[in-house]
Amino acid sequence: MSIRVLWIWTREETPTEMFWSEPRKREFTDTEMTEAIKFCQELRGDVANTNIIIVSEIAGQVGLHDAGGIIENGMLPNGQPYEWEKRR
Repeated sequence: MSIRVLWIWTREETPTEMFWSEPRKREFTDTEMTEAIKFCQELRGDVANTNIIIVSEIAGQVGLHDAGGIIENGMLPNGQPYEWEKRR
């Protein structure tokens, strides 16, 4: 599971119970991003749900493969040029 929806569910204080919050999560597969977004929309419809976020690291979509390592002569280990510059 590489897509997670995280949120905080809050129960309001009643005459017999104290106010409290509970972190919750639901996991989705790499191919279920649309479903995860729809689920977030559903959560937004209930005021008891706050801090709704999607966390994902879909395989093949994050970072350059074989790009880690030492940069030599302005080239990455995979042969691609390293051209990143910090801009202020």
